[in-house]
Amino acid sequence: MNKHLFHLPHWHHAPRTPTNIALQLIALPLLAIGALLVLSGALDADLGTLAVGVIGLLAGVAVERQRQ
Repeated sequence: MNKHLFHLPHWHHAPRTPTNIALQLIALPLLAIGALLVLSGALDADLGTLAVGVIGLLAGVAVERQRQ
């Protein structure tokens, strides 16, 4: 009964270095603000706000992927 069920190395998070923490502090607000702008642009039918939100989301995802 002492056997491991899964060994999935992709579950491991990025190491907690100062660089990774700083990148996370940049990525998470970008994702949140981008999502809010996309929602606001979709509800108001404002293409400019929607485009800025999509760019913010893509930038947040890019920074998050760079961190790993």
